[in-house]
Amino acid sequence: VKPALFKELEQTKSSLQKEIETSKSNAEALSKELDEIKKAKSKEIEKLQKELEQAKSEAKKELNETKKETETRLLAQMEALRDELVASNQHREEINEQRLRAELDAKEAVTRYASLENDKNGIIVNLNE
Repeated sequence: VKPALFKELEQTKSSLQKEIETSKSNAEALSKELDEIKKAKSKEIEKLQKELEQAKSEAKKELNETKKETETRLLAQMEALRDELVASNQHREEINEQRLRAELDAKEAVTRYASLENDKNGIIVNLNE
């Protein structure tokens, strides 16, 4: 019975050793596969980080361009408004000058009319005498 039991133990030992070798081989293969996955993921992360940095850089450039365009447009609008204001002020000054001239002309006309009325009345008095 002992030799049969010994033989069975030897077979079990041999079978277990084969399973251990297979398990070690599988573990090594899985370890290599895991390392390859890690490398691939690291490369992918690097690629995505570069893309992110590039996207940030492009967004910053676009923002700066938009900012410059907006500033230029606003400056042009401010200059146009300033020009309009200057023109409006000049027009108002011209109108005020015309009004003052018209008032002076009206005063002179009233003075001349009064003078002519006086002259007329003087002539009528002289004629009546």
